[in-house]
Amino acid sequence: MRPDYFIERKKLKQKITYFKIASVILIALMLSLGKSMLSDKKSFNSIPFLRPSAYIGAVYIDGVIMEDKDREKILEEIAENNKVKALIVHINSGGGSVAGSEQLYKALREISKHKPVVAMLDGIAASGGYMTALGADYIFARPATLTGSIGVIGQNFEVTELAKKWGVQFNTLKSSPLKAVPNWFEKLTPEGEKANMAVINDMYDYFVNMVIERRQIPKEEVLKIADGRIYTGRQAQAMKLVDKVGFKDDALKWLQEEKKIDPKLKVIELDLETTNFIIKALNSQIKAFISAVFHSFSGLFS
Repeated sequence: MRPDYFIERKKLKQKITYFKIASVILIALMLSLGKSMLSDKKSFNSIPFLRPSAYIGAVYIDGVIMEDKDREKILEEIAENNKVKALIVHINSGGGSVAGSEQLYKALREISKHKPVVAMLDGIAASGGYMTALGADYIFARPATLTGSIGVIGQNFEVTELAKKWGVQFNTLKSSPLKAVPNWFEKLTPEGEKANMAVINDMYDYFVNMVIERRQIPKEEVLKIADGRIYTGRQAQAMKLVDKVGFKDDALKWLQEEKKIDPKLKVIELDLETTNFIIKALNSQIKAFISAVFHSFSGLFS
């Protein structure tokens, strides 16, 4: 036989060996993933086509709120999804941008045209977090929830004095004095402060009018409480900023009793991130599997 025949045969055996190893890894991974998903309702329900034909959706708004087109798209899909019979919105955020909070508010108002929406204020739902909650049909807050903070803030720092100490000078060329004001590299002038306060006050009026419209509180009363301070859930209820003090079970009960949602329906968490559900499911398992499987085949790779 030709020498190259033995070389090709050896290469073929190596390929078959690698294929067998890869197959074992894949099978082990799939079995473990399947076991994990079957034992973990949250993982199981994260796959859209495995969800029941009707259920109550639950979403979580956490951290700093900014504009998010992907999140907006997912909320639009929830509005159009006939399987989702109601939505519980958990909010745990101290706020963020006005535009991002407004985006969430508008999305919840759109969902409420198709199904009831209840907000559950968790640890904190202040400023933009509270603006988001205004999009719901009904608002629950925990007794110790920190909410309110109705107002708008604009912050900036400038480093001109520090730069002088280091012998640094900034030269800024711009079409008009109010362009890019405020910024780090020049002192805020009275004209710049006035222009920026006009923007902040306009946003504030917009926020206040949202509270007046959604909470049905007279303007003079809203202006008394919309001074930027935070309130506990109990204080907020007394001021009619929230409907009731309670917990997630109370929010669910309200949907069942007031909106006639079937008590048999399960509550399923819906992810507002667009990461592929398979990747998310694998992510929590893959490191452990790779370590275990490669350890079993360690002799082949020595």
